[in-house]
Amino acid sequence: MMKKVFICCPDDAKIIMRYVKYALIKGTVPTVPFIYAKCIDEKEIALAAELADLWSCDELWVFDKVSEEMKLFLNFAKNLKIPQLHITKEEVNEEIAIYERRNRHEA
Repeated sequence: MMKKVFICCPDDAKIIMRYVKYALIKGTVPTVPFIYAKCIDEKEIALAAELADLWSCDELWVFDKVSEEMKLFLNFAKNLKIPQLHITKEEVNEEIAIYERRNRHEA
Protein backbone atom coordinates (compact mmCIF):
# COMPACT_ATOMS: atom_id res chain seq x y z
CA MET A 1 0.00 0.00 0.00
CA MET A 2 1.30 3.46 -0.90
CA LYS A 3 2.01 6.02 1.79
CA LYS A 4 -0.40 8.99 1.78
CA VAL A 5 1.32 12.36 2.25
CA PHE A 6 -0.17 15.78 2.93
CA ILE A 7 1.48 18.48 0.81
CA CYS A 8 1.98 21.59 2.95
CA CYS A 9 3.29 24.52 0.90
CA PRO A 10 2.38 28.02 -0.22
CA ASP A 11 -0.81 28.28 -2.32
CA ASP A 12 0.72 28.61 -5.78
CA ALA A 13 -0.66 26.24 -8.43
CA LYS A 14 2.58 26.04 -10.44
CA ILE A 15 4.67 25.21 -7.37
CA ILE A 16 2.07 22.81 -5.96
CA MET A 17 2.09 20.79 -9.20
CA ARG A 18 5.88 20.42 -8.92
CA TYR A 19 5.60 19.15 -5.34
CA VAL A 20 2.83 16.72 -6.34
CA LYS A 21 5.09 15.43 -9.12
CA TYR A 22 7.91 14.97 -6.58
CA ALA A 23 5.60 13.05 -4.23
CA LEU A 24 4.40 10.80 -7.05
CA ILE A 25 8.00 10.12 -8.13
CA LYS A 26 8.76 9.15 -4.53
CA GLY A 27 5.99 6.54 -4.73
CA THR A 28 3.43 8.22 -2.48
CA VAL A 29 -0.17 9.37 -2.83
CA PRO A 30 -0.10 13.16 -2.41
CA THR A 31 -2.97 15.10 -0.87
CA VAL A 32 -3.26 18.77 -1.77
CA PRO A 33 -5.43 20.69 0.70
CA PHE A 34 -5.59 24.01 -1.14
CA ILE A 35 -7.94 22.57 -3.74
CA TYR A 36 -10.84 22.56 -1.28
CA ALA A 37 -10.69 26.30 -0.66
CA LYS A 38 -10.80 26.90 -4.41
CA CYS A 39 -14.00 24.84 -4.74
CA ILE A 40 -16.15 26.48 -2.07
CA ASP A 41 -16.53 29.99 -0.70
CA GLU A 42 -17.13 28.88 2.88
CA LYS A 43 -13.68 28.73 4.46
CA GLU A 44 -14.86 26.75 7.47
CA ILE A 45 -16.09 23.89 5.29
CA ALA A 46 -12.87 23.85 3.28
CA LEU A 47 -10.73 23.91 6.44
CA ALA A 48 -12.73 21.06 8.00
CA ALA A 49 -12.17 18.97 4.85
CA GLU A 50 -8.46 19.83 4.80
CA LEU A 51 -7.99 18.81 8.43
CA ALA A 52 -9.99 15.60 7.92
CA ASP A 53 -7.75 14.79 4.98
CA LEU A 54 -4.63 15.46 7.05
CA TRP A 55 -6.00 13.17 9.77
CA SER A 56 -5.90 10.27 7.28
CA CYS A 57 -2.33 10.91 6.07
CA ASP A 58 0.79 8.99 7.04
CA GLU A 59 3.08 12.03 6.84
CA LEU A 60 3.00 15.79 6.34
CA TRP A 61 5.56 17.08 3.85
CA VAL A 62 6.55 20.72 4.30
CA PHE A 63 7.92 22.68 1.35
CA ASP A 64 9.24 26.24 1.29
CA LYS A 65 9.03 28.84 4.03
CA VAL A 66 6.29 28.13 6.57
CA SER A 67 3.44 30.63 6.33
CA GLU A 68 0.86 31.44 9.01
CA GLU A 69 -1.70 29.31 7.17
CA MET A 70 0.71 26.37 7.02
CA LYS A 71 1.34 26.57 10.79
CA LEU A 72 -2.22 25.42 11.45
CA PHE A 73 -1.55 22.17 9.57
CA LEU A 74 1.83 21.68 11.23
CA ASN A 75 0.33 22.07 14.70
CA PHE A 76 -2.58 19.78 13.87
CA ALA A 77 -0.18 17.11 12.57
CA LYS A 78 2.00 17.51 15.65
CA ASN A 79 -1.00 16.96 17.94
CA LEU A 80 -1.90 13.82 15.96
CA LYS A 81 1.74 12.67 16.06
CA ILE A 82 1.87 12.60 12.25
CA PRO A 83 5.54 12.71 11.15
CA GLN A 84 6.62 15.91 9.40
CA LEU A 85 9.32 16.00 6.74
CA HIS A 86 10.84 19.30 5.63
CA ILE A 87 11.87 19.00 2.00
CA THR A 88 14.05 21.56 0.24
CA LYS A 89 13.63 22.91 -3.28
CA GLU A 90 17.04 21.41 -4.06
CA GLU A 91 15.81 17.91 -3.14
CA VAL A 92 12.73 18.38 -5.31
CA ASN A 93 14.71 19.74 -8.27
CA GLU A 94 17.29 16.94 -8.05
CA GLU A 95 14.70 14.15 -7.85
CA ILE A 96 12.65 15.55 -10.74
CA ALA A 97 15.79 16.03 -12.88
CA ILE A 98 16.83 12.40 -12.28
CA TYR A 99 13.32 11.20 -13.13
CA GLU A 100 13.18 13.26 -16.34
CA ARG A 101 16.67 12.13 -17.46
CA ARG A 102 15.73 8.50 -16.84
CA ASN A 103 12.51 8.84 -18.81
CA ARG A 104 14.25 10.57 -21.72
CA HIS A 105 16.67 7.64 -22.01
CA GLU A 106 13.87 5.07 -21.84
CA ALA A 107 11.78 6.77 -24.54
